[in-house]
Amino acid sequence: MKRAFFEWSAMGISALAITCFGYWAASKITRTADSRMAWRFLDVSLSDGTVTLAGLEAIEKSLSFLPEDLNLPGFELRFVTTAGGNRMGWIKFSLLIPASILLLAAAYPIYKYRKLRNAAAISEKPAASSEPAVHPLD
Repeated sequence: MKRAFFEWSAMGISALAITCFGYWAASKITRTADSRMAWRFLDVSLSDGTVTLAGLEAIEKSLSFLPEDLNLPGFELRFVTTAGGNRMGWIKFSLLIPASILLLAAAYPIYKYRKLRNAAAISEKPAASSEPAVHPLD
């Protein structure tokens, strides 16, 4: 059961990583891969290999200790205070970041699966006999 769990976990996480990388490549090449979705408090847009999350009220309140702008390679966090005193923010990050994280996360189930598979292969080998080996032509 463990072997199947690690096998399917490795395949699922790897598939998600490949999907993120594929969508990053497709959105860099063509504009037809761009999309935008909106929910009550969240606006998500995917374009040019990046994901932008805007209107994050819960995140804006919990990340109030951060500076107005935080720029890292492939990651951008910005807050804007409006004239009415409302604080609005957005997070923009490259799809290569979740692809890399998922690829690293897939390494653990792959390692555990290989370890269990090797242990099963060793346990299936017949025990060595105490008799000396005889060549068939002797």
